[in-house]
Amino acid sequence: MLAKRGQSLERNESMNTDRIVNDADLPSPLPQRAVPSPDEDLFSLLRRSASRMGYPDFRWLLRPQENTWSIRDTEIPLLSAKNDYEVLEHLLMLSEEELYSHTLHRFASLLERVQRHQPPAEPANPFTYLIWLSSMSQNTYFLPIRSIRVCSFCLQEQNCYDRLYWRLQLIFHCPHHRVRLLETCPACDAPIAANRRSPYHCSRCQQGDYRTADAVPITPGNPLYVGELLLLKALGIALPIHEIASKLLSSSPLSTLSDISYLYLLRAVTSGLDAIFSHQELFLLLKMLYAFPPEDSALLQDLYQEKRAVVFLLFHWLFLAWPTHFSTFLDAWYSLTTPPY
Repeated sequence: MLAKRGQSLERNESMNTDRIVNDADLPSPLPQRAVPSPDEDLFSLLRRSASRMGYPDFRWLLRPQENTWSIRDTEIPLLSAKNDYEVLEHLLMLSEEELYSHTLHRFASLLERVQRHQPPAEPANPFTYLIWLSSMSQNTYFLPIRSIRVCSFCLQEQNCYDRLYWRLQLIFHCPHHRVRLLETCPACDAPIAANRRSPYHCSRCQQGDYRTADAVPITPGNPLYVGELLLLKALGIALPIHEIASKLLSSSPLSTLSDISYLYLLRAVTSGLDAIFSHQELFLLLKMLYAFPPEDSALLQDLYQEKRAVVFLLFHWLFLAWPTHFSTFLDAWYSLTTPPY
């Protein structure tokens, strides 16, 4: 067990009156359990374990017929109650640290410092204490708690599972396959539920199969894709980097920054760009700067409608060839202030 828990845990324990109250109520380990995969979402791990047990719904693990405990599935992504951890530790035969690493709290040690505008420094060991992700950080960096994006190619793999980073707002592509992550059902356009029963099928219409969605890879040198790789690396996601993306990063000052320094700079600069320019001006700047490969234009057409994606792309374009791109950016900015603009 970890040595200390935060005050938020004490608040959760006081509210969760339906939790187990003694060790005798703790469950026996599941006879058939899934082995956690790297960066796996805890929902996904529970779903795979329930499947091994022959259960049609992973909620059977959270609310057994004996009713000795009850864990609300909406609490799984941000699991924080002590008794919830104890139940799942026994059920899945995992340590507290392992369970914690499959929740969004895993990213709290870095994101909370960035959110509070603390000066860049090397992060402390995240398991010295349990650090909880605040609601502000959750809303800033992640999709709504019930939603997730998925990669149609990853779901076709034999050992398919949901990745935690599929929940990040600024991760639009699968880092392995370079295809757009699917956000809605291809049949009924419903948002993809993180707590769905099947990893492949839409919870609402039961017809949509996420594996069948059309997907075309983005260019590996696209600043948006390179930026997504950098963001994942800063958050501790170990990934192989495409040769072209690696070559671009080798000459970029971003590659020399520590993880916390990169996140701090990303927040500071993108906040400034967002405040200075309108969405229309930012999109016009991207076109004037030729900031993205023309062959990706059709693939990213809908993303250009999201200001956060445009700002994220522009930030990485600026620093991939610093200071040359910054000088070009200043010239384009000046052009926007003169006729005919």
